[in-house]
Amino acid sequence: MSERQKKICSEWYPAMDPELQRLQLKAYKRTYQYNRTSADEQLQRTLLLSELLGDSQGTTVIEPEFQCDFGFNIHFRGGAVVKPHCTMLDSAEIEIGNNAYIGTGVCFACSSHSLVVDERLNALAYAKPIKLGDNVWIGDHCTILGGVTIGDGAIIESGSVVTHDIPACAVAAGNPCRVLSDKVSDSDRTTHRLPENVASLQTF
Repeated sequence: MSERQKKICSEWYPAMDPELQRLQLKAYKRTYQYNRTSADEQLQRTLLLSELLGDSQGTTVIEPEFQCDFGFNIHFRGGAVVKPHCTMLDSAEIEIGNNAYIGTGVCFACSSHSLVVDERLNALAYAKPIKLGDNVWIGDHCTILGGVTIGDGAIIESGSVVTHDIPACAVAAGNPCRVLSDKVSDSDRTTHRLPENVASLQTF
């Protein structure tokens, strides 16, 4: 089993393995090119993303500065908006559902390391996948750790550190992130409803 296969299988692997470093360098070159494109170079951005990501279905808008470890472990299953300074440490699969919104400065951290100093000094690491369902909203400056699944329609409020699964339609926040509400309440719908004149301006 190669180090790349071990990584995908969540087994321990040497993070400084030459094969992995070569793949990381390839991704770094792609993201460097991508982050130096301008907003009117959409064709170039689409081409670079197709070379970098595992999948990008639908309309995926990723704003610079975007960083990732490998790229091929990132799968967009539909349209998504990714705001600036997003980091995806994709040592394992990151799957993002349709109509996802990912705020500024969000970090997906699949990788972790041993608590034992000697093992850490030997650069041993492991990785667990992250999955976002459809219609998920991730607020600014959140961190999502490996092994987490966030269900369809969930809202993660800004600044949260998500260490465990969040159920569908929940509103969650905090460090560690916890569920505040299991659904958007009728009161929330009334309080946060768009004014009629604003709602009429929607174009999507």
